[in-house]
Amino acid sequence: MLVHPRTNLAASPVGSLVTLDLVYELLYAGNLLPTEVTREVDDVPSRLPHSAIAHKVTKAITLLEAVTDLPRTPRNLAAVLHPRIDADSLLPDVEQAVERLEEHLLKLLAEDTRILLE
Repeated sequence: MLVHPRTNLAASPVGSLVTLDLVYELLYAGNLLPTEVTREVDDVPSRLPHSAIAHKVTKAITLLEAVTDLPRTPRNLAAVLHPRIDADSLLPDVEQAVERLEEHLLKLLAEDTRILLE
């Protein structure tokens, strides 16, 4: 985590926190995530351009799927993505990203349903 090129936390200012999107990056780099999962996560930036937070939220949701005791609410997602001890809350950005991700998922489901009905 500290020196890996994908995360390089050692080069970050004092007060930087380990976030779930960084943990995801390490697991990804080590090929420790299922291919079908990484394919879906990798697809987010192309489907939701100009929304880096949506990609981070997707990574956090992916890792939190294994944690049954922690609801994946925007508040909890904002907490596990909080980048620095002195940073402002990410909650408004995370809420907006979750909305965009939900809209995108609904579009994909509608497309799949249309294809099945044809």
